[in-house]
Amino acid sequence: MNISIIDDQKILSELLKLSLLEFDFIKSVNLYSEPEKLFAHLDVFPPDILITDMLMPDITGIDIIKACRKMKSKSNLKIIVLSTVKDVNLIKNSFDEGANAYLCKDASVAELIDAINTISKNENAIYVGESLKNILF
Repeated sequence: MNISIIDDQKILSELLKLSLLEFDFIKSVNLYSEPEKLFAHLDVFPPDILITDMLMPDITGIDIIKACRKMKSKSNLKIIVLSTVKDVNLIKNSFDEGANAYLCKDASVAELIDAINTISKNENAIYVGESLKNILF
C-alpha cells in the first residue's frame, strides 16, 4: 500500500511516516507540505491512501478533498482527514465532499491503522475517530 501525507507541520509528517513504515503492508509514504506538489504527483506516484490535515496556510482539507475527487474516485483514492478540528459541520462537510475517514490528531497510530484497514477493505466504508463519535452521534 502506498500512502501520501499532506500537512504543513513537517515534523509531524516525518514522525507519522516513520510510524507507518513499521507496518509490512505499507510499501511507501510520500510527504508533501505544498498542495501543488501533491496534485502534480497524484498520477506519478499514485497513493492508495491520502492523509490530509484540515488547516494549512494556503489551502484547507476540504479544498484538498474536492481537488482530489475531481481527479480520483473514492475507489481509486481513499482520503483520511487527520486534524485537530472537531467542528461537526466541517467533519460532515469533509464526508460530503468525499473523505473516507476523519480522525483527530490525538488518535493513536493503532487507530489510524484501523481506519486505513477499514476503508481499504470496503469501498463504501467510512471511519470516524473514537474521540469524535460522541460529537457526531
